[in-house]
Amino acid sequence: MDDMAGSMTLKEIIGNNNAGSMMSPVGAAQAPQPIAGKVGGAIDFVKFFGSGLTGAVVGNMQGPLVFIGSADFSIDAWVKFPPTANSGGKHWIINKYDAPQKRGYALYIVRPPNQSASYLEFLWGDGNNFYTVQSSAPLSPNQWHFVAVTFQRPSTGGASVLMYVNGAPQGSQTLSGTVGSLQNNISIQIGYQPSSVDEPIAIDELEIFNRALTQQEIQAIYNAGPAGKCKPGQAKICVQKFKDLNGNGTKDTNEPGLGGWKFNVTPAPLPPTTSPVTTGPQGSICFGVSAPGTYTITEVVQSGWTPTTPNPQTVTVAAGQTANVVFGNKQQGCVQAPSDLVAWYWMDGNANDTAALGGFQNPSATNAISFVAGKVGQGVTFGTGGYIDIPHSSALANQQFTVDAWVYPQGPGPNNDFSGSVIVQKAKSPPSGYTDVPISLAWSANVSGQPKFVFTFGHQSTERIVSTANFPPGQWYHVAATYDGGTFKLYVNGALEGSMALTKTITYDPAIPWTIGSAAPPIRAANYPRTFNGVIDEVEIFNRALTQAEIQAIYNAGSYGKCKPQPFNPTTPNNPTN
Repeated sequence: MDDMAGSMTLKEIIGNNNAGSMMSPVGAAQAPQPIAGKVGGAIDFVKFFGSGLTGAVVGNMQGPLVFIGSADFSIDAWVKFPPTANSGGKHWIINKYDAPQKRGYALYIVRPPNQSASYLEFLWGDGNNFYTVQSSAPLSPNQWHFVAVTFQRPSTGGASVLMYVNGAPQGSQTLSGTVGSLQNNISIQIGYQPSSVDEPIAIDELEIFNRALTQQEIQAIYNAGPAGKCKPGQAKICVQKFKDLNGNGTKDTNEPGLGGWKFNVTPAPLPPTTSPVTTGPQGSICFGVSAPGTYTITEVVQSGWTPTTPNPQTVTVAAGQTANVVFGNKQQGCVQAPSDLVAWYWMDGNANDTAALGGFQNPSATNAISFVAGKVGQGVTFGTGGYIDIPHSSALANQQFTVDAWVYPQGPGPNNDFSGSVIVQKAKSPPSGYTDVPISLAWSANVSGQPKFVFTFGHQSTERIVSTANFPPGQWYHVAATYDGGTFKLYVNGALEGSMALTKTITYDPAIPWTIGSAAPPIRAANYPRTFNGVIDEVEIFNRALTQAEIQAIYNAGSYGKCKPQPFNPTTPNNPTN
């Protein structure tokens, strides 16, 4: 089901000339749509309400598939379906049943009359009688399920039908005596909706075997998940990336995987995968390649890390083989701070030593702050009315910039709304400054009820980016906001969470200071302190937009942080009050 938009053929990769003919091109209006599947791509056999039978495909299979008529067979597929709207409605997976003749077979999801749940069902008939087998438990909508049915004719006669959902047995049927042929002359239909009450379904990896698979074989396909099966003339390469804590070049049981690492693959992997590939959250990525073949895997080394295994590595694969390639890296410690740093508040000190906040754009006023354990050394918490104000400075008034910090939100602050609690802010004088904030980086526990990071760069309703993902309290996050003169971007933990293309002049009001951990003075005076409830550490301001790779390097350094010059000596020191 990796067919691309515009295709008129549902490809069949075994090579037995069983390709399906589309009623309409994939991706066309009122036609099946290509989507991300369980294994590569899939086809969503959508429903277009009011159009009756349109929006489906007849897989007019060439070749008789005679064995399904008179011998054993198995059918399996990954499927995903929306909630069944109609009582008695069916989500058709495959259909070759001739109702007038009572001969053939069909596999589908059905919502039985007077029930709210939907079940997998197999219908078959031998010309004399027809039978159905239904799964013993319902299937949840809007998630991928691996479904399978096996049909076996024992030597003693009769028939045995077994049904599986996600590798587990979910129904069976046994008949004795004579069972006739299931063969008929109608086409095989895939995802087709023969009735206006029938329902849409997404299908991936549909297969037909000329024997009854065992439960172990069905479980193996299910357990492979998105890696899928190796296709004919193909192999699979799995890359594992791990943090080499002891630097010995071997992955030990206590050494975690590293997600988000990129690897160049030459020659390129098979579609839909493209090079470079990126490891998932557990530190691994698998992809298909043509086989036989020899491939070179090259790690894109990140700043602050040293490879402990060979890089690149070369692997040769045969058809049907899975090759595992392991890469280890040892963290070097602190990473070099990116260039063009104009202010750095590393927050290492004590409650009576505000100079230890660091940086060279020194604070002019602080209130109700405490030094506690931070992400890198110490960090700062803010009590009631707490804030750190930093005087306006020409060195900080840049038309391209990056503001970043490590933060540990502990819950809502005093103003639990969509603007949330301030990490760093540069505001304007009222009255316009109440709703128009040139730069504000914040965390909110209540953006439509969800915990989000918020980057505001103008009017609070229209000129802002809200993180795509949710970031609940109780853990450390690295957050960065950048502007390169044309696009505002928000990053969390090195990942791009949102962007907005916009060209504008950033207004810097000399009367209003920069503020860490709270709203600016005029907003605080209006009873919107927006005090940050949690810990803030390693606040930085750059006079350019850092690249994503530079931001990822800061995030990957973790508690090692950036290397601090001793003594700290910025390249362009400024008077704190200028």
